[in-house]
Amino acid sequence: MKKNILLILSSTIIILSMMIAGCQPTIAPVEEPVAVDEPAEDVVEEPVAGEDAAPGEVVEIVYMRQAEAHEIDLEFVEEFNNMQDRIKVVVDNVPAGDTYTKLALTTEAGNPPDVYMTYWTVGAASNGLAYDLAPFIEQEGEEWFNSYAKTSWDFNAFAGSFYGVPYRVSPVTVILNLNMFEKAGLDVPPYDWTWDDFLETARLLTNEDEDEYGYCISGSAESHGTDAQYYPFLFSAGGRMINDEGLAGFNSPEGEEALQFMIHLIEEGVVPPGTTTASNNTCVDLLVSDKAAMWIDASLWLGFIRAPHPEANITIATMPSHTASSTDNGGTGLGMASKTKHPEEAWEFLKFLTSDEIMKRWAIAADFVPGNWAVLNDPDFLADPENETVAYMLDNYKVWPLSNYPDNANLEGTLRSYIQSAYLGVQTPEEALNGAAEEWNAVLRDWQSENWWALWTE
Repeated sequence: MKKNILLILSSTIIILSMMIAGCQPTIAPVEEPVAVDEPAEDVVEEPVAGEDAAPGEVVEIVYMRQAEAHEIDLEFVEEFNNMQDRIKVVVDNVPAGDTYTKLALTTEAGNPPDVYMTYWTVGAASNGLAYDLAPFIEQEGEEWFNSYAKTSWDFNAFAGSFYGVPYRVSPVTVILNLNMFEKAGLDVPPYDWTWDDFLETARLLTNEDEDEYGYCISGSAESHGTDAQYYPFLFSAGGRMINDEGLAGFNSPEGEEALQFMIHLIEEGVVPPGTTTASNNTCVDLLVSDKAAMWIDASLWLGFIRAPHPEANITIATMPSHTASSTDNGGTGLGMASKTKHPEEAWEFLKFLTSDEIMKRWAIAADFVPGNWAVLNDPDFLADPENETVAYMLDNYKVWPLSNYPDNANLEGTLRSYIQSAYLGVQTPEEALNGAAEEWNAVLRDWQSENWWALWTE
């Protein structure tokens, strides 16, 4: 598999601002990608074998978790440590936007975390940072594998193998401010609403005299939300990110229609002024202050928003359909570092965290959705209408895996710059998407021999 250290280190600059489905609550500024020389001859590194512990010796493993994650995670770590005396898990709390950076740098230094939360699985796998979990998965058997939703496995797949175990499933939805819906006399939209319904709803929720707007768009070139909000419109228009040749597929009539629709929303005045400087944090601030009625991102943002804003009166609706009922999954996996010295112990802890019992407790406590079918079909879990909405989308929508292409951090940074240029009117949607695709293809051509894009041809 291709691996280039210079590419890894340059990628980390972009990763500092990434969020999970796309999707993290703290967004750091993104710098321009650093130019690097052409890759040298490919270097293939075999996974590091486990180091045998002496009889009676306790093996210590490091769990790099997102610092913003729910505190119940820490309870699970304590439970695991107390239920056996062979493995001790030490927690490294790292801000979500810094997790990939830390994995890359600690791997280079030879002391990576053993287990980590990941929403950048393919980027880590393509850069040689992630442990190929196929041997462990095969050891668990087909029944164990099928106990997780296919959508959640897709998010953790690359080039015919798996580099993460499903943890959090988070299809991109519409997050609603219920105070503004109630003020406008509107109900939560039905499952089968459309782009036309979305636009009309945004109009009814907009009151410029009171600085109230129907929909907030992240449009800054420095915000991951700028490209993340484009994807679900692309998919509901029937488009794809990657074509049948493993190259950029978004520069298509469907892609142009999606971007033009978003520009139309801005032109209609249903979006707050200043789109091209707005970030995810901007939209969240407007959402919780009753100034923006709708915002599109992964469903996991409900938990992220409610944690610091328990007063927020919010919920979710399905992504509106156009020519297709489709969206993308901005969830999280649990992975193991390629250079872990204790893969067997790391796997044991990872399996514990993704077991049905732990997942159910975690999902109910943290407002998140796991990939386990046992939880997705659990009556207690489905009693929450928000969970029921997510489960409906997983069953009835075509859900594409977010960021499922090599070097996704740099590529997505490129795309958001071109999207911003379209919002500014510097380029037409066609020009912007063709320009982005040209830069994407310069990278993706180096990966065509890997035949990694099967998920995009389904």
